[in-house]
Amino acid sequence: MAQKANDPNPHRVDEPYRQALIGIYARLAATLAKLTGANARPHALPPSIPYENLELFE
Repeated sequence: MAQKANDPNPHRVDEPYRQALIGIYARLAATLAKLTGANARPHALPPSIPYENLELFE
């Protein structure tokens, strides 16, 4: 999950748990926008690829 986040921040290179959470948040933000049109609060990364279904969230 950390590798999929594509987090470019060098300060988090040794924090895979944080990179994973940042990647999850970016995908959830994209999913929120897709489903509701609402925007999530800005975070470390911009919205990413939305989850197409629940199975992809696992």
